[in-house]
Amino acid sequence: MAYIRYALPEQTEVGLTIHSTTGALVRTLATGTRKPGYYRAIWDGCDEGGRHVAQGIYFLRIESGNATLTRRATKLD
Repeated sequence: MAYIRYALPEQTEVGLTIHSTTGALVRTLATGTRKPGYYRAIWDGCDEGGRHVAQGIYFLRIESGNATLTRRATKLD
């Protein structure tokens, strides 16, 4: 399991997603309007259908307001 922490300085629309190296959407972890504060999302290593995905490199992407941040993650099981 992966714990993903993020903070928002103001109320905004948020999208937190996991993507494969080809850019395909694997899982949506958070979406919608969030108030300012600290948040934690959990990825259990499964795709949208509940199937475990293969080991390898994935990309976590958070979109908030006008900002987008992408980070690489390695799934090891």
